[in-house]
Amino acid sequence: LNLGPLAGNLFVGRLPAKLNALLSRQEHGFDVYEGIALAGDQIKMSAADSPGGCQAICRNTSGCIAATYNDFFRGKNVACSVYSDVRSTMKVPSSTLMVRGD
Repeated sequence: LNLGPLAGNLFVGRLPAKLNALLSRQEHGFDVYEGIALAGDQIKMSAADSPGGCQAICRNTSGCIAATYNDFFRGKNVACSVYSDVRSTMKVPSSTLMVRGD
């Protein structure tokens, strides 16, 4: 899934048609958006120590198309949520959205 420099392009799969955020980077098969969270059909929530750890959780969870890593209290209460469907996105400074590209 290559969205180019702006995420205003169309998504494939079960993601919103537009994401009003700039693509921060691409890593390990994910498009990464800093400061973006989402609402949708959550599969599960797990502890993770980094966005990379959250990517691994998503990769190892059947049906995961996107995940968010939230560092609410700067390393003391981090959570990785994985989703099978996305209904909307929102700006949340502590959140990192990762969209699977494979």
